Amino acid sequence: MAAALLSMPVLADEVTDDYGVITSPADGTHKFYTRSGSYLDNGTQSGRVEIVFCEDGNVYIKDIISQYSQGTWVKGAKDGNTITVATGQTVYAAKDYWGDMEYYKLYWGKSTYDDIWEEYTKSVDKSKEEITFTVSGDVITLEGSSAESFIGIFYVDDWGTNYRKGDYATVWTLDADYTPATTDLVEAPADLTTATWAVTGASAGTYSSTPFKRTVLVGFADESVYIQGLFTDFPKAWIKGTIDGTTATFKAMQYIGKKSNKDCWFTGEDLNDLTMTYDADKQKLTADGSVIATNSESQVSAVATYTGIVLLGQEEQFEVPYSNAFETTSDYLQFSTIDANGDGSTWGFTTTNGVYYKYSDYNDGDDWLISPAIKLEAGKLYHFAVDAKSNGSSYPERMEVKLASEATAEALSAGTGVLGSTEVATGIFATFENETVTVSETGYYYFGIHAISEAGQYYLYVDNFLVEAGAEATAPDGVTDLSVTQKEGALAVEISFKAPDKKLDGTDLTDNLTKIEILRDGEVIKTFEDVVYVTAPKRMPALVARLEENYGRIDAETMCAIVKRPVAMASNLHNAIFLPETRDILFSIAGAKTVACDEPYDKVNLGELLARYRAASARRP
Repeated sequence: MAAALLSMPVLADEVTDDYGVITSPADGTHKFYTRSGSYLDNGTQSGRVEIVFCEDGNVYIKDIISQYSQGTWVKGAKDGNTITVATGQTVYAAKDYWGDMEYYKLYWGKSTYDDIWEEYTKSVDKSKEEITFTVSGDVITLEGSSAESFIGIFYVDDWGTNYRKGDYATVWTLDADYTPATTDLVEAPADLTTATWAVTGASAGTYSSTPFKRTVLVGFADESVYIQGLFTDFPKAWIKGTIDGTTATFKAMQYIGKKSNKDCWFTGEDLNDLTMTYDADKQKLTADGSVIATNSESQVSAVATYTGIVLLGQEEQFEVPYSNAFETTSDYLQFSTIDANGDGSTWGFTTTNGVYYKYSDYNDGDDWLISPAIKLEAGKLYHFAVDAKSNGSSYPERMEVKLASEATAEALSAGTGVLGSTEVATGIFATFENETVTVSETGYYYFGIHAISEAGQYYLYVDNFLVEAGAEATAPDGVTDLSVTQKEGALAVEISFKAPDKKLDGTDLTDNLTKIEILRDGEVIKTFEDVVYVTAPKRMPALVARLEENYGRIDAETMCAIVKRPVAMASNLHNAIFLPETRDILFSIAGAKTVACDEPYDKVNLGELLARYRAASARRP
């Protein structure tokens, strides 16, 4: 019978691909059946199976194995109350990473216990060349199957076969009332008014979930709500919900487009409708279950699963200074991401590795990590800084930073440059900064870190994001012509420099300087009265701003805060703050992964130390 089936003439309207996979059946009557039975590894079959009955007796079955959905068909024949399907039919074929063909085929399988490995192994049972189903009214039953003898999908190559998925005790029951899911996209009203909302949640993976934050478009019309861009793979697709009081119901199986040439639909869990709790006052929608994109209308075959979905129309806004050390998931979710090239290799976060951009083997980076809205004022200077590293010089990464008033890839790409294209080729964090960020209009702005690494690199990591007020544009610029010369025969140096004659905005400095101080590792070692403060030129604006902000009320605790980054260097190993009146010294030492200014300070008294030293010296013989 198997040979006869394989030699059947191919009907004109049956479509196969280059590898013999049936992608579209011949004309016939389409019927839908509810699945029941078991699949291997103690699972229960669910969903539906689609079967086409042709006038010439041919039968086509779509996704014959319950847990293996490819949207393809196998062909059989119906004779009386028996349907017979030949084994060895290919249901999926593709080239692997190295360009070699992979074929996934339908076979009888057998499960046997391996005493050596103490586990069940699954292999092809080539003694069985046919699969038989019995038709009894509206019920179709698989014959001769069990947990030890099942029908399944096996990967086949020149080296042998390998098990993928399998079913047994299969029973299909006609669902005469079932209506196939539409393949028409949801259309939003032409006059729909939309707003950008933030969406947070987690993308469920095989072993873990990846938190995310990005933006979607949301619009309301009468008692309906429309959401565009909920799924990253379908950025233009809309889904529609109906609002009843505080509940928004989104019907399952709304069509969202194709992925890998397969139709995909939005659905809730188990192909059910999804409800969201709606808070109109807070402009908030909270999903009551998982949000799923499936490529099968008969069962959940997820191409994306999101959990913990919350949509917010009123995004949190921040004032300067704004900093984020990305220590927790909540910290990360203050930022949003855009996978602008849609390749799935984008920004992510774990508590172990922090924030990272993941490489693509095929595409250059085009992925944005976007800050929350931060208020900036026209005419003021701001200091931007971020730490970044790669996996070393063998895997150089590249990034740029832009500034815009909208958190979109288009707006940021056309926005103000904060950091130009920058290579990151060090395996330890280095600080990248701009101390003269300005805006022309007061408002809320987004900083976008744009991963633009070449394809085939590795990971780009970022940490310690900072935006803070710099000096006023009219403040003195840094000193110039700085020179430090070792004095011969002495533990001393000569320091010379030229006091600034320009303001930070480049105009002439006309006011008298009040004070210049020379600092070493954040500690003042020399003060010139009636002049301005001195540190390294790049750190000058932040120091000036902090000293002026706290002028007249600087104590030890305040000074500890003043010398934090970026006043302290990125390589800040130790700090000492001296209180001349009491001779107390506050000191801190860098930790294994932290700079000294972020470590707690200890205190000693110089007078007490000197007294102990003198007493100890006096006791020596």
